[in-house]
Amino acid sequence: MINESYDDLVARYAEFEWDLSSTNRPIWSHLKLRLADGVQVKFHNLDVLESVRMEKQSPSANFPYRQGVNAIVVDLDNDFLIVQKNSYKKNEWDFPGGGLEDGENPEQGILRELHEELGSTDFQIVKQSPIIIKFDWPQENIDLGFRKYGKWWRGQEKLQFIVRFTGDKEELDMQEDELRSIKWVKYSELQEHLVFDGQWHNCKMVLQEAGLAFD
Repeated sequence: MINESYDDLVARYAEFEWDLSSTNRPIWSHLKLRLADGVQVKFHNLDVLESVRMEKQSPSANFPYRQGVNAIVVDLDNDFLIVQKNSYKKNEWDFPGGGLEDGENPEQGILRELHEELGSTDFQIVKQSPIIIKFDWPQENIDLGFRKYGKWWRGQEKLQFIVRFTGDKEELDMQEDELRSIKWVKYSELQEHLVFDGQWHNCKMVLQEAGLAFD
């Protein structure tokens, strides 16, 4: 029997087989985990893995959407900031943003995300858009979300903000463990960079609704 970390095993299990011989049950007990590939794993945190077992029984359609935020960032020259995550292909770009933390309101969340991803506080919220993005994740992203945060989500629901950057572009400090690249583009260049389904249409709708024209 091999020992495997919690993060490594949770995405791969199929069914549980309990070993109740431990004298420290229920908080610290041995657990046999029968994986889909036939490998058995010993893990010791019974309480955590019991909660995993209970949640995993539900189909992803019953999971909630993770609440998130993104920012269409425009500078004083009307250039737009786009980011490329490490997981993206070379032609895939997005606007900065991410998931909300517990107890955090959307305004706090977007400013925190911008500071974390770009190393600056020189951002001013112009407007929160009434247009909300909601999308489902593929199963690999659902599993990744659980491994990283310990929660099951079926996808993400994002509030959107228009944000003005007032600082010095040269002083931005990209978060390299999350992002591969950032760049500033003109409005006329956005469409060729926003290649995900509905991404460019959403951007246009948000800007039009806000009464902002950059053509």
